[in-house]
Amino acid sequence: MTIKQGECWGLLGRNGAGKTSLLKCLAGIIKPREGSISLDSVPMGNYDRNHLALRIGMLFQENLSGLPATVFETVLLGRYPYRGSLLKDSLEDIQIVEDILEEIELSTLKDRELGTLSGGELQKVGIALLLAQDPDVFLLDEPSNHLDIAFKARLKTILKGRVAGKSASLFLATHDINYVNEFCDKLVLLLENGDFILGNTQDILTEENLSTAFNSKISKFSNGHSAIFFPH
Repeated sequence: MTIKQGECWGLLGRNGAGKTSLLKCLAGIIKPREGSISLDSVPMGNYDRNHLALRIGMLFQENLSGLPATVFETVLLGRYPYRGSLLKDSLEDIQIVEDILEEIELSTLKDRELGTLSGGELQKVGIALLLAQDPDVFLLDEPSNHLDIAFKARLKTILKGRVAGKSASLFLATHDINYVNEFCDKLVLLLENGDFILGNTQDILTEENLSTAFNSKISKFSNGHSAIFFPH
């Protein structure tokens, strides 16, 4: 599999199929049992952690509620790989974080402790932290968790804008078939026993493929302009 600049990839599969493990391999957090992963044709193991932090960012499925910090302090951590000083945050970094908090609709919560936030608010903080990191490769594990319908739609616009604006790449894991259908150009569908299908999203998202992958009858409804998938 090759993820190119400007592409948005989706990752679908049942619980335990390996979606999170694959993301963590791509992030360099765990090593694959077989095969290899390269970034710009250079093996991942050849990069130091700080350089990887400038290139690859990940939104984890686990929330940040255990971190003893405010929203602003947490999102500012995303600028750590860019810091010129360990003792002082630059005015530029502070302004970047302020702008992101405004974009993600968190400005009014910036002084709140993480432990006081709702699940949806914590998810927004995680997204803001990833945006502050501003990587070349965005990895997201269940990015729409706990988000309301309006912000889920807004998040697609924000992320697509980031990918297009800096010719970045995006790879997201989710259980939401319809979110992938609306968002992603390319798709990896994980099957049983380590098998998989990958290719253009519209080619992969068939009733047969999805029913096989999720071991459940999944049907497609289309009005000629858009489509939705539903189990029954």
